[in-house]
Amino acid sequence: MSSLSKMATDFRQKSSEQASDTEQLLKQEFDRLGTCVSEALSLSGQKISDDIAARNRELSGQVMRLSQQVVHEQHQKELTKEREYPGPSLEL
Repeated sequence: MSSLSKMATDFRQKSSEQASDTEQLLKQEFDRLGTCVSEALSLSGQKISDDIAARNRELSGQVMRLSQQVVHEQHQKELTKEREYPGPSLEL
């Protein structure tokens, strides 16, 4: 019976060691996975920020061009109005 008891004790000890080794391995893999996910999220966030900044620059340029176009058109309308309806003559 002593041999059976020793086998049971050895089995428990080996099982405990294997469980501990497995736990350490899983912890390392989950840590590695967490690091990979964090890096991927960081890169994705930076790409999104870069894309937003590029789009903002593009839209700012469009707004500037449209603003200049509106100012030019208003100026042209004022010139046309002055030609069609000249003000009173200042001659005495």
